[in-house]
Amino acid sequence: MARDYIERGKYSPGMMQHRRNALNYYEMWGVYSGRKVTAFSKALQDGGGEHAVVDVWVFRAFDLAASRANHRVAVERLRRAARRLQWPVAEAQAALWVGTRAVCGFTNHDPISMA
Repeated sequence: MARDYIERGKYSPGMMQHRRNALNYYEMWGVYSGRKVTAFSKALQDGGGEHAVVDVWVFRAFDLAASRANHRVAVERLRRAARRLQWPVAEAQAALWVGTRAVCGFTNHDPISMA
């Protein structure tokens, strides 16, 4: 979102409505807000790594459509996987994220990863 904003102006073609809302909020108040931003902030403050940040890659990994109801399902599945592995939730999520991106054809050398 930030790259589009910098390179193309306020909105890029096809930008999702929640991203438009986030940009409008940023322009009005000077801070970012949104479900993922809030969750990511909490995860950074969580010294134990037990906070989950659900994004498109987590939804894809669990073959779920992105929705509020499925968000809860994804969080519970992440927590269950972490318990089985005896890992912090954040580490289980990171492994899931990397693996799902790799299965979908993205690597650290892709331009999208370098943004």
